[in-house]
Amino acid sequence: MDPVFRALADDTRRGLLDELFQRDGQTLTELEQRVPMTRFGVMKHLKVLEQAGLITSRRRGREKLHFLNPVPIRLIYDRWVSKYAEPWVTSLSGLKADLEAAPEPAAGVARASRDGFYPDRPVIRMLLISGSSRDGSTDAAVLRTAAALAPADVETVSDAGIGELPLFNPDDDREGAPVDERVAAMRTAMASADAVIVCTPEYAGALPAALKNLLEWTIGDAGTYAKPIAWINAAGPAAPSGAADAHDSLRKVLGYAGADIVESACLCAPVTREMVGADGLVHDDAARGQIAASVAALADHVRASATKPV
Repeated sequence: MDPVFRALADDTRRGLLDELFQRDGQTLTELEQRVPMTRFGVMKHLKVLEQAGLITSRRRGREKLHFLNPVPIRLIYDRWVSKYAEPWVTSLSGLKADLEAAPEPAAGVARASRDGFYPDRPVIRMLLISGSSRDGSTDAAVLRTAAALAPADVETVSDAGIGELPLFNPDDDREGAPVDERVAAMRTAMASADAVIVCTPEYAGALPAALKNLLEWTIGDAGTYAKPIAWINAAGPAAPSGAADAHDSLRKVLGYAGADIVESACLCAPVTREMVGADGLVHDDAARGQIAASVAALADHVRASATKPV
């Protein structure tokens, strides 16, 4: 039942269920008009609900209809609420509503710390993406160093398939149709990541084509929507603009996709080839400190987001 609880924990997803309760069998376009977010955001929330079994879908021509499936919610009710306990549950629910409507505590009033109750923090999974396909690139060295310096509760995964993705074509990414297995693998890695760090050079005054291609493949399934993402600009002194144009392009694309750009974790840490050792890691103390700070800031953001009230 964990997927059901995770799906119900989000206010937007509960709102979508309410919409389908009011009128079943709505299309993505109809639901999009009722939720204040982008089409890609609605698609991602519907995907979570469908994976949890809370909605089902059926194709009608070129349209995909969505239907409420109340069975998982009923199973939760049947498991924990008996006919004898129902009057007490109703009373407690009313009390809970009254208490939640009370004014917020005054500033300075102590609250229980979540860490106090759950001392073992869950592992944070970070996907590391290099925009360079060159052997021995400093961008790859920065990401290897980020993995080596990551906190104990951070698990890093490197995406080595960026150059293997087919060129993006909207005809190959139709709603409900299977995609190339390489794209599916990338999307799985993106979906399973709690956060993403990108380190990319600048080619011809913009993002490298391979990185832009990867990002385009994440639009169809809203893979980067609301995903915490940061970048480390490792451009050295030889880069004419300090790769500023590439990162301006990256910001624009991620903003269009609705990604959660974590400004506190985005930084410039110039790295030259002389700073990279034979082990492929950055050995300059100042650069290592900056890289570690970026990873830590991104991890802190993920933890803070996880502890926000639903």
